[in-house]
Amino acid sequence: MRACGPAPGNQTEMVIPGVNDGPSEVWEEMRDWTCRNFSAWCYYKEFADLNRGPDGKASPNECLMAARARFKTSLPNAWAPALARLARQECPHLDFRMAKSMFDPCAEVRL
Repeated sequence: MRACGPAPGNQTEMVIPGVNDGPSEVWEEMRDWTCRNFSAWCYYKEFADLNRGPDGKASPNECLMAARARFKTSLPNAWAPALARLARQECPHLDFRMAKSMFDPCAEVRL
């Protein structure tokens, strides 16, 4: 039998922009989005302020979906934790249901 080299791995290494970027790249892309879509970003924060649950905290996913629907803008679901951290950074009175995230080192806000 001939040697054909190592067996191929199960996973191929593909670089897909926005999908497998590191947290700092995604954070910067998300920050750029907030500058380009200032009205949608303000709506996101207003929605979070007005639509808190019984625990007094807003859902990052609900805020993201509301801004996406109202402004017909492209917002990846993966940005939900990053947007919540940035909103809390800009408006400390906002509180979100948050768990640990890969974006924690990027944000100035701590859980």
